[in-house]
Amino acid sequence: MVYCIIAQKDNAASQAMTKSSLAIADATYKDSAAMRGIAEDSKAITEHATAVAIDSKRVALATSRDSAAMRIIAVITIAFLPATFTAVS
Repeated sequence: MVYCIIAQKDNAASQAMTKSSLAIADATYKDSAAMRGIAEDSKAITEHATAVAIDSKRVALATSRDSAAMRIIAVITIAFLPATFTAVS
């Protein structure tokens, strides 16, 4: 009889531990799903940032070319503007 009572208490403790383990497993599964979502979002953000960086590089190169062209125009203007001024006067 004493062994039966001890076995029942042990069985009840095992059931409680099983429920706790199930709750932990469920929480772990939900956390894993959330982490997958975060990883996918992070990947999308990284891909977007990479595209922005590539576009920024293109803009920087275009700006450099434009700056060189503006310098050439400024030099030509400096060379011919005084002559134009004296020819008109």
